[in-house]
Amino acid sequence: MSRLDKIALKDFRNIEQVNLEFSSRVNVFHGENAQGKTNLLEAIYFISGLKSFRTRKSRDLIRSGAALARMKGLVTDSWGSSDIAVDLKSGGRRAMVNGRKTESITQYLRILTTVIFSPQDMALSGSEQRVKRKYLDRAVFQGDLFHLDRMRKYERVLKQRNAAIASGAISSGDNGMEPWNEELAKLSVQIRNGRSQALDGLIGHIREIHSEISGGKEKIDISIDAELGLHGVDGIMEHLEKIANNEKRRGHTLFGPHRDKVIFKINGREVSEHASQGQRRTLALSLKLALLQWVEKMEEELPAFLLDDPGSELDRKRLGYLGERLSAWKGQIFIATVGKNDVPMAPTTDIGVFNIEKGRVFKS
Repeated sequence: MSRLDKIALKDFRNIEQVNLEFSSRVNVFHGENAQGKTNLLEAIYFISGLKSFRTRKSRDLIRSGAALARMKGLVTDSWGSSDIAVDLKSGGRRAMVNGRKTESITQYLRILTTVIFSPQDMALSGSEQRVKRKYLDRAVFQGDLFHLDRMRKYERVLKQRNAAIASGAISSGDNGMEPWNEELAKLSVQIRNGRSQALDGLIGHIREIHSEISGGKEKIDISIDAELGLHGVDGIMEHLEKIANNEKRRGHTLFGPHRDKVIFKINGREVSEHASQGQRRTLALSLKLALLQWVEKMEEELPAFLLDDPGSELDRKRLGYLGERLSAWKGQIFIATVGKNDVPMAPTTDIGVFNIEKGRVFKS
């Protein structure tokens, strides 16, 4: 089990400075709205994954009037302890392990693994495909360290290819696009294979959890709608040649994993079009609890589970189910909530309770 034993924050969101020690099991951040509960949870998520679950803008994470935000943490797992730190400026970030700048972001991301369930996860049941692809990509990364590098390389190739198309470098029968086409095809095959394999591993967990919450009344099906399916490199390159003129007219790349659709269905009906609000909540919770199990299986370590205001999206029945799952979970848990007893869990002595008020944190 990897766990965050300590955290020190300076100028993160509305938190000027704080040093905290955490319980190895359950940690509850409670207080009124807009006091900083989610900010503290976000800091934990950021120091583990080098990104926010709320914004893409670094400036939003730096306290007003400060030049940078600083995060430090002590992480313990079955291999020992590591000091991790992140300095965040408007222009970028610097991640360090044991006082030295990390040479590999991929390796840094494996030191403290977290899974978060937040109100933003309701978007998984909507029509925005980017969010759904991101969910699968997270699952792929847990079993394949190179997936993140592949995705970054794919984005660079896609950007360069789009620029070439827009500049008029592409024309029917022209071989000028072949280097980009070949690279796009290779990466497409790797990314799609990874997503397909991750979905094969996840689907059993998702169906089991969804069925338990719905009392066996609902069956979830998930598929990836990808043009050409899982065709090989040669087939994709041939297809790119066929659509070259159409791409020239449209001015951008019309094929690839960035256009794949992830389809969720409940009892045969597409969720984004037909599901009730309750069904959407059940789906979002099922997806995240399944991801938690998947990460444990892939890493052979228990990830930390972060929950942001679960009572805002879950009714009493779903909160009760979540409480049962959390009570049985052996990994570290962080919950940001208004009331410290909002999630009905079994009593435990291994718990840290923190009250947050105007960015200040007080341990109960």
